[in-house]
Amino acid sequence: MNSSISLRLTSKEEDRIACDTCGKGIYVPDHPESDVNHSFHCNECGARIHLDANVIVE
Repeated sequence: MNSSISLRLTSKEEDRIACDTCGKGIYVPDHPESDVNHSFHCNECGARIHLDANVIVE
């Protein structure tokens, strides 16, 4: 399963989402004090993921 699909803008370190790259670490938000995060990194290998929110304009 692709773990990064489980990441959400509101994910926290406590959610313990496994790294897709190394499989050993977990994704940690770059700004854990914020309620919304767009960037995450693996605490083991340093792999990075950036999320963009979907915006619908009508």
